[in-house]
Amino acid sequence: MLIHPLSYENKGCILFFNFTMKNNFYFIFLIFISYFNYAQNVIVFDSLNKYNIPYVAIQYEKNGLYTDEKGVFKLIEITSDSLFINHYGYNSLKLAKKNLKDTIYLKPIVQKLEEVLIKNKYKTIVIKQPKSTRFNGDFPISKKTEIISIVIPEKNIKNSIIKEISFKIKKLNKSEIPENIEDKWSAVLRINIYNIENGLPVENIFSSEPKTINVLNDNNIILAIEKEYIKIPYEGLGFGIEFIGTANNNVNEISFIRPALTSKESNNDMTFKSILRFTLDKSKTIIYIDKFNQEHIQNTPKNIGKNLKMGFVFLK
Repeated sequence: MLIHPLSYENKGCILFFNFTMKNNFYFIFLIFISYFNYAQNVIVFDSLNKYNIPYVAIQYEKNGLYTDEKGVFKLIEITSDSLFINHYGYNSLKLAKKNLKDTIYLKPIVQKLEEVLIKNKYKTIVIKQPKSTRFNGDFPISKKTEIISIVIPEKNIKNSIIKEISFKIKKLNKSEIPENIEDKWSAVLRINIYNIENGLPVENIFSSEPKTINVLNDNNIILAIEKEYIKIPYEGLGFGIEFIGTANNNVNEISFIRPALTSKESNNDMTFKSILRFTLDKSKTIIYIDKFNQEHIQNTPKNIGKNLKMGFVFLK
């Protein structure tokens, strides 16, 4: 008697085989979905205008990252259960990682416009960048750090409107540049201005649009902010250069930039004090540049750089 291939016994084998294949497929599908959710891209948008926001600070535990130029970050990079999102001009947001979807919306802060008395004529006060000397040099800052010069005004510029600020970023040395790097290697930075309390920066009152520079050349950054109507008060203001990272995500990326410094601690118009802070790790203490020089440089020269090399145009 011939046994049909679909007899009870063979059916059992076929059914078992099908059941096993279905289980395997289901298992693989679950792994795929889990990996997709874990490795998914998240985009940060403006809730009002619905455009993506580049280089937003994402903080978690004692670490953090920036979104890229398209406002995107990878969920897989977040190593804690929650994250804190902070960007100038928007309300901060704290979220649980498990509740994250592929889109985050930040709500713009409604700015209260103060009454401004505009004069017909202003006296223009120009303060040029200090000249370089042998030991002025620069101070290398790595990604996710910011060097801030705290500027206390003298009587002649107190409460003046800041029309323009200028900084210099020095080119990197040949030994600091990886091989096979592109001729136009780009870094992204941001200029910030802070209110001062007890001699330290507290509230961020202005952030520039991200600026891209070629670190293979010297860069003179000029920022026109007259329309922001920012006055320099008695307590002073903090002016910072924040290094965000590379613009081209180069594998051989350089990990720092070199803001130019001056040894001057005062002039006829203002006094200076500079600090280094970690933008995405609030647990770390700030570092005073002059103390850092004393602790790490033997026989520290008196005219070594300790403050940002800045120029100003004020309207009085």
